[in-house]
This record gives sequence, structure tokens and C-alpha cells, in this order.
Amino acid sequence: MRAPLVLLLALLLAACTPAPPPAPVRGGSSALPGPLPPGVTFRAPPGEASSAPDFTVPLTDGTKVTASALWKDRPLVVVFFSSWCAKCGSEQAKLTELATQYKDKVVFLGVAARDTETDLRGYLDKHQVPYPVGQDDQQQTIGRSYALAEPPLLAVVAPGGTLIKGLTSANAVGDALRQLVG
Repeated sequence: MRAPLVLLLALLLAACTPAPPPAPVRGGSSALPGPLPPGVTFRAPPGEASSAPDFTVPLTDGTKVTASALWKDRPLVVVFFSSWCAKCGSEQAKLTELATQYKDKVVFLGVAARDTETDLRGYLDKHQVPYPVGQDDQQQTIGRSYALAEPPLLAVVAPGGTLIKGLTSANAVGDALRQLVG
């Protein structure tokens, strides 16, 4: 009699135990940077640069982010890519290194174009992308506003929204960030 009672009690307790929280979705809002570290400074952008186009994009977890909120107090690197783009894949390791090096000082934001959700998630997992990622709409509205013809395109935006450069290599992004971050 005692064994069935113990078994019943164990089952009841197991049913009352909350399930562990789901793992964060790669490319979602959990990858957004924390507060700007104290003492970080930025050099002024070139005077002849134009304003970056603002946009809002849903991240892989459904959270919507607006570029101007991200570049408000720190630089933003917008990484336009596609899962099927061979050069995007070959540049990703260096971009991951830069995103890790500049964590909380610079925001990296991926914008995928012409991808299925499955292919995008596969790319993010394969390359261990550490920054938030959204997907452009079917008309490629965000990409067109940055004059994207084909990926990759890497746009460096200074704090406050000045578009510094549109680049095609992670090494060039590293050079631009070294000039911008004090």
C-alpha cells in the first residue's frame, strides 16, 4: 500500500514542477547589447556624411527593433546578408569576432534578405551569430533604402545616425570601428 502512495506523490510533485524556461532564440532580443560601459567615447563622424535611413525590423523572436533606437548612443553596424550568399558565410567568422570584441560598445544588427525562416535559422546556428537578426520584407524595403544590390553589405552608422560607410568586408568594418570607437 505504501509503494503506490509514494509513487502517486512523486507523480503529483513532478507534475507541479515548472518546466525549464525555453532557450533564447538565436538572433532574438536576448542578443541586444547591455548598457554602454562607462568611459567609452566615440570620435565625430566625417562632416560630409549623410543620415542613415531609419527602419524597424522584427527579430527572429518576434521583437521589433528600430535602428534609430540602437544608434542613439553608440555605433550600429547593419549586416545585410543571406543564408545562400557564399561571401556572407566566409565573412561571418570575422563579423562574430568584431561583435564579440566591441560587445556593448557597438551594436551589430543582421538583416537577412530573400531567406526562408528555416534557412535563416540554419545559417544563424551554423555560424553561431551572436547579435540580433531580423528579416527584411519581400520587397526588401530596408535593403533598398541602403542601396543594397546583392549581399553582403555592411553599413556603419555613427551614434546619432550618421551613415559613415557602406562596406563589403568584415576587415573594412574593423578598420572603420577602430577609427570611430575611442
